[in-house]
Amino acid sequence: MKLAIDVDGVIYDTQKYIMVYSEIFDVDVLKRNSLVDKNGFWTSYRYNWSEEEERKFSECIREISEKANLVPGAKLVIDKLQKQGVEMVVITARGDVQFEDNEQMIETTNRRFKEDNLKFQ
Repeated sequence: MKLAIDVDGVIYDTQKYIMVYSEIFDVDVLKRNSLVDKNGFWTSYRYNWSEEEERKFSECIREISEKANLVPGAKLVIDKLQKQGVEMVVITARGDVQFEDNEQMIETTNRRFKEDNLKFQ
């Protein structure tokens, strides 16, 4: 059996960091309070930012990817499923063309997997 899992929100808890970084970006960098929906999942729903401001914030994503912790229990479940013979396929938008540093995002993700002793085929 094959199982596809996402990196962000499934393996790494990046959303918490995005919430914090986006609030700091809005207040400290943009010097305003652009929050329009505190329950919005994506920054484009949470804030009234322009496309340029969204692009500028996206420059923080690699730093966030460096700091995000493993989702509690993620490694345990991944290891258990792999021991049962489940082939894990990673899916992610990291390295997507929207990021200027695509190769660095991919390298960061692969390095984090190695550091956290996560092995995918």
